[in-house]
Amino acid sequence: PNPEFSPSNQSPAGGGEEEGRQHFSASKFRQWARPGNYSWGQSLEEVTITVPVPAGTKSRQIVCEIKKKSLKLGLKGEPAMIIDGELFGPVKVSDSFWQLEDQKTVSVLLTKFEEKNKSWWKSLVKGGP
Repeated sequence: PNPEFSPSNQSPAGGGEEEGRQHFSASKFRQWARPGNYSWGQSLEEVTITVPVPAGTKSRQIVCEIKKKSLKLGLKGEPAMIIDGELFGPVKVSDSFWQLEDQKTVSVLLTKFEEKNKSWWKSLVKGGP
């Protein structure tokens, strides 16, 4: 599948998104999967994360905190976060965002902070797969 971010359903993490970045192609991304919890992929510039949530989930039920060096994502009222840890590398918070798609999937787009020495992340969070 080709995930597409639509500007109509975005929740900015700390500012607006760059104009013109409305779609991205999955073919530009390396893919990794963590069955049952989330899947993620990356390019040298961005990381995309897809998290299945129960059908009918509302955006107000989502907890998503994107910080320069960490990510926390889960559902309000649940005892454990789906993702909660130190990111493999820093991100630009103002250029990162999340959205709820079809009330069953949370998509997160993180923009990597490195501008010169771009690199592939070995894992989404340090110590993770």
